[in-house]
Amino acid sequence: MKTNINKEKILPYIFTLASMLLLLPHIFRSIYFRSELIGEQSYLHLTIAESLQGNVTIYHFLLHTLSLFFPIYTLSKVVPFILGLGSLFFFYRLLKRFIANDEQIFFILLATVLSPVFLYTFTTSTPHALTIFLIFLGLDLFIQEGKLSFLSIIFFALASSSIFIAVIIALLLGMYHVFVKKKSLSLFLNYGVMIFVNLFFHNPFFVSFIYTEKTFLLLLFSDFGGSFGFGIFTVILFLIGLGAYIRPLKFLLYPLILFFLASLFITAETILYLQFFVALFAGLGLYRLISVEWNMSSMKTAVVIVLFCGLLFSVLSHISRLSTAEPTPELIASLEWLKTQPKGNVLSHYSNGFVIEEKTHFSPFVDSLSVQRSQKLLLMNALFHSRNLPAAQITLRNQNISYILIDERMRQGLVWNEFDDGLLFLLHNKKVFSKVYDNEKIQIYFYESNETKQLSKK
Repeated sequence: MKTNINKEKILPYIFTLASMLLLLPHIFRSIYFRSELIGEQSYLHLTIAESLQGNVTIYHFLLHTLSLFFPIYTLSKVVPFILGLGSLFFFYRLLKRFIANDEQIFFILLATVLSPVFLYTFTTSTPHALTIFLIFLGLDLFIQEGKLSFLSIIFFALASSSIFIAVIIALLLGMYHVFVKKKSLSLFLNYGVMIFVNLFFHNPFFVSFIYTEKTFLLLLFSDFGGSFGFGIFTVILFLIGLGAYIRPLKFLLYPLILFFLASLFITAETILYLQFFVALFAGLGLYRLISVEWNMSSMKTAVVIVLFCGLLFSVLSHISRLSTAEPTPELIASLEWLKTQPKGNVLSHYSNGFVIEEKTHFSPFVDSLSVQRSQKLLLMNALFHSRNLPAAQITLRNQNISYILIDERMRQGLVWNEFDDGLLFLLHNKKVFSKVYDNEKIQIYFYESNETKQLSKK
């Protein structure tokens, strides 16, 4: 079955589709959500880029430098978008280098952009978008002839913010070296520079910015509620493509597959780097289904339509999820009010921490980074589920917590399942806690310790 795809129009078609999909979440948020950034991660990296404090990466330096000329909020949306299209362009160039069939390239790129992982990576503001772009740019330079290939060393060095990234680059370069049997000098120079960078800067295995209590399965599949997982139909097509095309490449791909599988159990963010590998074989799987002859052509048509609609459904549902992702307008309004109040530490769910810090410049008791320290997580859970008022007061006083912010998600299963569970029961004590803000979905309580009351009386 021929699809008659015009090879000259592959890139324009894919770029147009990718641009539309990447812009839609921002357009919908500008209409309904006051154009706020998508997700807590965007606010974390906005804060780091503004202050250049904390876990600073080359991405934060880029945002900080560009913010001298453009608003940093705008940059937090535009830069990932540009990096997404740039990564797609260099991915296309790599595919053209190794795959002669233009129809296969088209379906691979189609599987790439119709992926919730691609959508998440290049609509939220995180360093991963720049790292992926630098890897593709470095690969594009590495396979060039002559001295140009040595420029790849610069971009691979910039991308090597962790041992995980360095190993991925090393495996890809090693695969290319075995496949074409050349580039030895450039290969070993890249290896040497990446080893030096990781040893000199004492890089961790993976620079993770995410903490979540979701199970591995929920994170792996976006259709089960994962923030950046794969669509189920993408995985089905990936398995079809892997089964059909891995045999001649298994010697080269096995080390990369084993490394990715092992890394998935260390951090779910591995998915962000696995997406192009999955899209490669998902696209080949879709091409395989379309190109082979079936005994029942009507069955073939039905299967292809179902799978394609499944891909489309996954990405559209993810657009909807990103469009309504935290922070909500109600949370932003409550934080804008809180910013006008006397400064104090704020207790809320850790997923609100970065937004609280960015919008109010108050210190959240816990966020998605500090919660990774078990003591913080234990204290947060102890406070949320305590019905012992004296014990809760001691913890609040010791941690200098003045405000308690509760949103709708926390009341509806994120923290509590009943209206008077744990801390919700204690908050009814008006002698200890004062409700100072209520906009139906967000409540803010003020806690004033006895010591503070005595000082204010004096």
